[in-house]
Amino acid sequence: DIFVHHRAASSWAYATRAYLLMLVGSTIFADKTFTLVEARYLLLFRGLDGCSGYSWGAAALVTLYRYLGDASMYSCKQLGGYPTLLQCWIHEYFPTVGKEGRIGILLETVVFPER
Repeated sequence: DIFVHHRAASSWAYATRAYLLMLVGSTIFADKTFTLVEARYLLLFRGLDGCSGYSWGAAALVTLYRYLGDASMYSCKQLGGYPTLLQCWIHEYFPTVGKEGRIGILLETVVFPER
């Protein structure tokens, strides 16, 4: 709502801050509700020129590791953070996970001993 209001009033700096807050709060720093964004992240966007200097990747990893630690507990029911990052990492470093019908060796390359 804030984004639409400031965009209509041509307050581009405010609209940009609202959009970035929504984007970062719903991806990198997403909590388990997936509906709320903490206002403390608004301080990151005080100076829009400085946003590119932040280490967003490290922040995403720290948040994901914290939520993975929570998810390893028996009482935890869901994972918070940025699960797409985890899925991309699994896809990159474990290429055979989830692939059906693939065998590690080809039968044509196997040499069977003769009797």
